[in-house]
Amino acid sequence: MCSSKLTHALPASERCLIGLQQVLFQRVTNALLKSNQAPFTNDLTTN
Repeated sequence: MCSSKLTHALPASERCLIGLQQVLFQRVTNALLKSNQAPFTNDLTTN
């Protein structure tokens, strides 16, 4: 994965921020999926 190579080239502080952003993004999307009770993938494939 080229993403892992990019993260290894970054300073530890930036790697930490990227990790936190990914965790927050996953938590937000999971919360939205639970509140909507409908996966976004189905909406995307039907359109």
